[in-house]
Amino acid sequence: TPKFFYDIEKAELLHCGDCKDVTIDFAMLEGDATHKAVEEMIKADLAVLGITVNARFLEKDDLNAAMTSGDFDMVFSETWGAPYDPHSYAASWTTPDEAHYPVMQTLAPPLDPASFAASIADVLSETDPATRQQKWTTILSDVHEQVLHLPLYGKR
Repeated sequence: TPKFFYDIEKAELLHCGDCKDVTIDFAMLEGDATHKAVEEMIKADLAVLGITVNARFLEKDDLNAAMTSGDFDMVFSETWGAPYDPHSYAASWTTPDEAHYPVMQTLAPPLDPASFAASIADVLSETDPATRQQKWTTILSDVHEQVLHLPLYGKR
């Protein structure tokens, strides 16, 4: 479990009356009770930090359009592969029909589209288990450092 260290005095200085309000557009599927429950918890947690979450409930086709165009600040995503399968999940981020793709367009190396796609292709072709593990560690560490994903839960 990663630990983040911070200076509470410096953090308190960031909370000021002149600071810009932060609002997050959270796009999600209309009628999904699980997502709604998780969204309410996220909304409450972020409100403590002074961050406003605007939930935007969309029909399936509208949600898919928002996800593939990058019309969101936060969105739920799930893997179509087996649980804990980084291969199919991360590889899907390189295709324009997934929510990750428009987000990846805004990132600098090593997570810019070309570098990331090359890293994924490289790790998928790796046959040595130890080397493959090291490459996945690097890729997933880069993703973690960019705070690109917030793993919450998985479905079975």
